[in-house]
Amino acid sequence: MMFPYLATCAGKLTGIAAAAFIVANPLLAHAQQYPTKTIRLVVGYNPTGATDVQARILADKLSTAFGQQVLVENRPGASGMLGAQQVVRAAPDGYTLLVAGAPEAAFNVALFKSMAYDPKTDLTPITLLSIAPVVLVSSPKTGMKTLQDVLKASRAGASLFYGSVGIGTPNHIAGELLNSVANVKLSHVPYAGAGPAMTAIVGGHVPLAFLSLASAVPQIKSGALQAIAVTSTKRFPTQSDIPTVAEQGFEGFNVTTWYGVLAPAKTPPEIIARLHAEITRILREPDIRNKMLEMGADPSGNTPAEFGAFIASEIEKIRSVANKAGIEPQ
Repeated sequence: MMFPYLATCAGKLTGIAAAAFIVANPLLAHAQQYPTKTIRLVVGYNPTGATDVQARILADKLSTAFGQQVLVENRPGASGMLGAQQVVRAAPDGYTLLVAGAPEAAFNVALFKSMAYDPKTDLTPITLLSIAPVVLVSSPKTGMKTLQDVLKASRAGASLFYGSVGIGTPNHIAGELLNSVANVKLSHVPYAGAGPAMTAIVGGHVPLAFLSLASAVPQIKSGALQAIAVTSTKRFPTQSDIPTVAEQGFEGFNVTTWYGVLAPAKTPPEIIARLHAEITRILREPDIRNKMLEMGADPSGNTPAEFGAFIASEIEKIRSVANKAGIEPQ
C-alpha cells in the first residue's frame, strides 16, 4: 500500500514526466488538440474536375465536423504532381492534405522516368475516397454493341482506333490491357481531355473510346453512344445494365480511376486516425453517397493500411501493362 504523501508525489512525478514528454514531442501535442486551425486540401488539378469536386464535398463536411475552416487549394500541373509535391514538402501536422487522383498517387511512378517524390514513402495514406470505372463506348454507326463484336472485328483485320483523354491515363491503360488480355490490336488516339475525346467519338472520328462513366452516360442515354463495357470488377450501382469487361470473358479485368486522401510522411498516427474516422463517416452519409454516385464515383472508405496496399498494387499493375504495351516513360 502506498502512503498518501508518496502517492501524491508519484502522481506529480508522472504528470511532470508526461508533460515533459509532450513538450519534447510537439507533434504529439498537436495531435492531442487537433485540429486548432484551418486545414488545406490540395488538389493537383483545375477546379470543377472530378478530383476537385470530391475535395469540395469533403471540405464542406469536414469544416462542420471539426469546427474549423477546411479549404480546397488547386495546384494544377504535371499530371497532378505539382500539388502532390506541395503536400510532400509540408509540415506533417495534418493541416496540409492531398486529395489525389490515381496518376499522382500511383500511376505516374510507372509512366515517368523520374519524380520529385515517391508516393509510397513520402505520403501517408488515409483512405480511398471512391472508385470510378471507365466505360468502353462505340459509335452506333459501327454496329458494335458488345465486347465480342469489337474483338471479332479486330481479329478479322479491321483497323480499329480508340480515343482516350491522354497518354498514361486510366482510359489509355484500360485499352492497352484489353489489347494484352484479348490478344487484339486497338490503336490508341490520345486527346487533350474529356471534351475533345467526346467530340471525336460522337462525331465518328474514332469508332471507340474509353471515357469516364459520368461524362458518357448522358450520351449513352441519348443514343449518341453505345455502351459496351465498364472496366471495374463489378457493375456500377446506378448503371447496372452496362456489363463489365470481366463478365464478357476476361475474369479479373480491372482498370479504374480512383481518388483518395493522403498526408505528408511522418504525420502522427493519432491525426491519421482522427482524419480517417471523420472521412469514412462522411462517406457513409446517404446524401454524400448519392452525390458521388451521380458523378460516376462509387464511395469507398478503406483503412490506411488497405489504401497503402492498394496503391502498391496499382503501381505494379500499371507498370506491367505499360511494359507490355511498350509505353515509354516520359
